Amino acid sequence: MGGTATFRGTTTLPAESTATASAGYRSQLLNFTDSAWSTTTNGPVAQTWRLYAVEHSNDTANPTSTLSFQFQNGAGAATPTVLSIEQTGNIDVAPTQTFPGTIASVTATSPVTATTSSGAVSLGLNTSALETTLNALYPQLGTGNVFKSYIEAVQSGGPLTSAVIGAGTNGSTGVFGASDTGLGVYGNVVTPKDGESAILGSTGKAFTFSHTYSNLGSEVSNHIAGVWGDTTGNPNAGQYEKAAGILGTADSWYAGAPFITTVPLRQRCMRRLWETAAQSRGWQRSVMRSRAMPQEESVC
Repeated sequence: MGGTATFRGTTTLPAESTATASAGYRSQLLNFTDSAWSTTTNGPVAQTWRLYAVEHSNDTANPTSTLSFQFQNGAGAATPTVLSIEQTGNIDVAPTQTFPGTIASVTATSPVTATTSSGAVSLGLNTSALETTLNALYPQLGTGNVFKSYIEAVQSGGPLTSAVIGAGTNGSTGVFGASDTGLGVYGNVVTPKDGESAILGSTGKAFTFSHTYSNLGSEVSNHIAGVWGDTTGNPNAGQYEKAAGILGTADSWYAGAPFITTVPLRQRCMRRLWETAAQSRGWQRSVMRSRAMPQEESVC
């Protein structure tokens, strides 16, 4: 039939056959053919588009169908389905099809990882690379760290009521301070209470003090100190194992040298006793000296 045709009513392209349990059948084909000149064959080439319905899930409780397009170039074989519409309305396109705004690929910078599949992007994190990156920038919990500026810690309560807690094991030092020209360790109490000190050193179990310290008389407990030393005794048995609340040693000059501006009578007497005891034991370099030398030693 040539020319224009008008169909008043339904035009049906029936299935090629009736389905059975073993096979389903597609509809008859509706072909759209054009003709193009090919310089390869030096002749015309028929290019055909085919539209047809094809069955899916034959011999199941829920068989389905799609409206599919095929393309055939000349006498060659028809290509697989290039476009189809499911009975749900979903449109299936070729895997190479792209749409405006579709993400084709993503490039991630370590430690972030990224993959792209059908326009969907999956992001991940390489934890090993992340640790390597962050270790060069931030302090680590499992190793030592060197800080180029000061560290400030503030605490008003909590375990041991300490802002900074240092603990050493196997002979190591809990807290160590060093300086080239300043103070290695500095302690200060702005408004000390009676019996408190800026730095308290003790031996024995942590926060367990000597009987003397724990049972200070009212007069002594009213004292405060810049440095206070305390010991519960030397746990090591032996003839020369002694204990001292504060111990100073020196290769020359004085192992201890307090300078006192005002010397109350009791302090003069205690100083005199210390000097006498030190000299009697041959501890010449341990003798303490004061800026104001007491002249009333006969009082003691």
